[in-house]
Amino acid sequence: MKTKKIGQTTLFSAFIALALGLVSCGGPAPKENAEKAVNYLIAGELESFYNLLSDRDKEALTMDNFVDLYKAPESVTALEELIPEVRSKAFKAKDFKETITGETAVVTYILTLPDVDQIGRGVFSLQDLITLTVDGKIRNLGDLLTETQDKLKEYIKENGLPTKETAQQINMIRENDEWRVDLDVANTLKNKKEGLKIFQ
Repeated sequence: MKTKKIGQTTLFSAFIALALGLVSCGGPAPKENAEKAVNYLIAGELESFYNLLSDRDKEALTMDNFVDLYKAPESVTALEELIPEVRSKAFKAKDFKETITGETAVVTYILTLPDVDQIGRGVFSLQDLITLTVDGKIRNLGDLLTETQDKLKEYIKENGLPTKETAQQINMIRENDEWRVDLDVANTLKNKKEGLKIFQ
């Protein structure tokens, strides 16, 4: 019985095709890098998140400026000051799904975060609101949380920390065969007067 020998040219061609396939598909999928980025945000590790940004985002904003501008919602920041463990207890991300279009991708996910409105209904009285009102307007939620912190802590101790789920998305772009977060920082900052928001 004769066996066919595989020619060197055929073997070399197969090797090149395999190598090109590995290069073009190398590295984590956009969903994996997006999940890593979101978990950095949840943990408040903004410098690690910055390292996953696209080149154009890094050109538009230095890491120091990024950390200064990229903010959690005021209500969450104020709550975290009173209850430091709020991030580990209330923030979670799940159900990451990717849609790839050429060199870009959109990753959607479900974010769980503290439901500040629910806490407010359980804790703040009309008198609290009147006390913090200046010229018909509440000064800010941080003041309200601080001045009612004992009530707030008692409410959470008795009822747990209420949470809510919200649909989020993060844009990704392929650079140097790696999926990076694409915030389009330059245009976003041009259209906003305040700092960037971590979770919309």
